[in-house]
Amino acid sequence: PTRAFKEWNLCPHPEEEVTRAFVSSGTTQASRSVHRHTEQSLAVYHLATLQGYRVFFESQAPRRLISLCPPSTQANTSSLAEMFSLWIATFGDHASRSLGALDAEANWQLGPDRLWLALDESIASQTPVLLLGAAFHFVWILDALREPIGLPTGSILLETGGYKGRSRVLERDRLHRELATAFQLPPSAIVSEYGMSELSSQAYATFGADGGVFQFPSWVRARAICPETGCPVND
Repeated sequence: PTRAFKEWNLCPHPEEEVTRAFVSSGTTQASRSVHRHTEQSLAVYHLATLQGYRVFFESQAPRRLISLCPPSTQANTSSLAEMFSLWIATFGDHASRSLGALDAEANWQLGPDRLWLALDESIASQTPVLLLGAAFHFVWILDALREPIGLPTGSILLETGGYKGRSRVLERDRLHRELATAFQLPPSAIVSEYGMSELSSQAYATFGADGGVFQFPSWVRARAICPETGCPVND
């Protein structure tokens, strides 16, 4: 149960080998799960996020990657910031970057002026953009946007669910519809990601194409386990 990750130090590594910890993005410090990494397990996490990108995005994704999260150098306990920063460093062009920042209380912030400038650069050069952020980031954008912005053809928006009390809450279908209208993109250009700090692989769904079914990469298995024996159960 998720409570175990919040209350206990669940880790397959010797504690002295742990060099990095990702913390879930909960609303209170007291109820946040922790995923502890060694250098070796962090390398596995990096490999999984890169290979997942290659499986789901590389054939269609733009080279201009814009993250609405702070860079991992600032938000070093966020697995999401780590993933987006890794994608930018590996797959992004010279203008790819993270636009988020942290305030004095370490809360995530996003200055809309920086975002408008980055998008204007992409629109002026007709460079498709892969815009990466949490659902609350995109609600912030919708609330700040005064008129639709037509992103270049081929642009993709990737949102990952969870509002964490940081914005008003929209049902995912409504969020995707409003984003498609706001950025003048087809529904198939709005992608959802599912992940959590305790999980080293992510799932993706395109609501305009497959009805919103999240698909994991082939190396992820789901098994029903009997809690008394630890063995897989029958069908």
